[in-house]
Amino acid sequence: MRKRHFISVLFIFLLILNFPLFAGYEDLNINIKVSLFKGIWDESQKGIEKIFIMTSSYYPEMAHLKDKALGPEQEYISALMETLVETMDLQGIEELGLLKDYYWHVTETSFKATIWRREAAFQFILIPTRLSPQKFSLITIVEKTKEDAVAQYREAQEKKSKAELSKWDELDASFTASIKGHTERILEREIILQVGEPVLVGIPYKDTAYFISILIPGLENPNPIHKVTPVYPEELKEEGIGGEVQLKVKVNAWGEVWKVEVTESLHPYLDHAAVMALKKWKFEPFFLGGRPVPAEFIYKVNFNPEAEAQREARIREALKRPESYSQELVTILHECADYCQKLDKAALDFICQEKIHDIYYGPDPKRSGYTSLFGKRTLSINGRIAAGPPQVFKPFWGVWKIERNQYLSDYLLVKKGQEIKEKRVLLKENSRQVPAQKEYLKNPRFSGLKPFLAPGKVLGQDRQELFSFSILKDRENLYEIEAVPISRYAGGIEYARIWVDRQGFQVLRMEVKGIPLEGYNEVLEETTEHNVKPEFITTYSYKMEKEGLLFPDKVKVLVRYPSHPDETIFYKTKIKTNINYDDYQFFSVKTESDFDKK
Repeated sequence: MRKRHFISVLFIFLLILNFPLFAGYEDLNINIKVSLFKGIWDESQKGIEKIFIMTSSYYPEMAHLKDKALGPEQEYISALMETLVETMDLQGIEELGLLKDYYWHVTETSFKATIWRREAAFQFILIPTRLSPQKFSLITIVEKTKEDAVAQYREAQEKKSKAELSKWDELDASFTASIKGHTERILEREIILQVGEPVLVGIPYKDTAYFISILIPGLENPNPIHKVTPVYPEELKEEGIGGEVQLKVKVNAWGEVWKVEVTESLHPYLDHAAVMALKKWKFEPFFLGGRPVPAEFIYKVNFNPEAEAQREARIREALKRPESYSQELVTILHECADYCQKLDKAALDFICQEKIHDIYYGPDPKRSGYTSLFGKRTLSINGRIAAGPPQVFKPFWGVWKIERNQYLSDYLLVKKGQEIKEKRVLLKENSRQVPAQKEYLKNPRFSGLKPFLAPGKVLGQDRQELFSFSILKDRENLYEIEAVPISRYAGGIEYARIWVDRQGFQVLRMEVKGIPLEGYNEVLEETTEHNVKPEFITTYSYKMEKEGLLFPDKVKVLVRYPSHPDETIFYKTKIKTNINYDDYQFFSVKTESDFDKK
């Protein structure tokens, strides 16, 4: 009995001892890098006759590759090719492709990837199994298309579509179906991998051979030790827009984030918010061989509308401003809220002439847009995945392309309750006269502005609680006030200055800094890709009055990018838009008081 009890206690003790080694595997993303090469021998030489597998542990000539795998990717690939040339006595070698960004989640059973070449396509089917924290089994299947199968399919598609397919990734799933019976399996083997140890596989094929390099550079994602919550505008929460943004995060040896890429998109604004937040995070350093090293891993940011609404309510309560406003400011805010309510509930039907002058600055495609950033915190140890020193985006706006467009339109707006319909009937585009009622201007950057309703985004009764207000200037005929968000949940608005009429408390002018929620997806995608936070400044001017309401006469939009992610002063212009409104014709303008009279 005592012996049985002792064995049970020992088993439980060993289970507890080993549990940390295997706990949490369901959250792991394993990066598997696969490179494909083609080797050529001299006619007088004899190539390999059977499939072989080489590891750095058993072949001294490969020992240096283990250290090279920690360095820049291109140096590692070059070392692989040199090793193959020397060990296999090759006349030449060609790199056919690299599967470098494929991540296996331990809950998945397998994944597929394809390397496309003009002469052939190579489909990889990888079936990994984790044997221990540092050891994996990888069943590797490689199928190659027969000679000219890809070229024939491409030629058929070109004839069918009458257009050249410029990118191989445009060859869709129909290709897989079309080549059934035209492929041959050149490899099907189980390969045992140790973390950080390169494996080379040689595959004889006719009078040549293919070589595959397989590497698992690292394991667990580092734990975050400092977080910044991404901005989640309430407009998107109210629309129920939520889900996960999947990111590829690169950190240096200190755990500081220097590069973030979106691998699975959710929404342009939320993608950008996730990237900008993660750029400010810090993770626990990743250790490899007892040394802190840079790392690259997959991280998911979840936007949950219900959870964020509850969290926002707690933040608002915690940040609730004290009743410290002067009586004058209280009066201004109360009257402005009444004015915004009139705007919100007004029934409108009008047409005016809209003149748009739009300038777009494009980057130089001949320049990479990246530069290495060296400084006192530059790493001396290259990491397991991150290659070389951090690179930052430095845009070259205006160097290659400046696109200027001018539009003249009849702008029609009909508003009934919360329903708004607007239409831009194009009259003139640059120097081209447009036949009447034949074309519409549908650029989302213009349709997303809606300047008539802009004051309510800051001064509306339900919006004022999101901001802290102060009077900047008290002039004879107007007030100049500023609005600063008390938290980061203010519909993308970071700062606003508003000029208010002293008599009627109408908004005369607004200058708003912040990223719009709609209309600028291209800018958000571009800055998200390069980890740059854009600066948006939108200025509204109101002069035309009807029934106590002011209508816009000018709108200016300025979009600028910083020179690189860490700069917030030196900006480069991306977009400049000037819009003028005149020749108003009102068919109906009814405020809430008009309805009350009825």
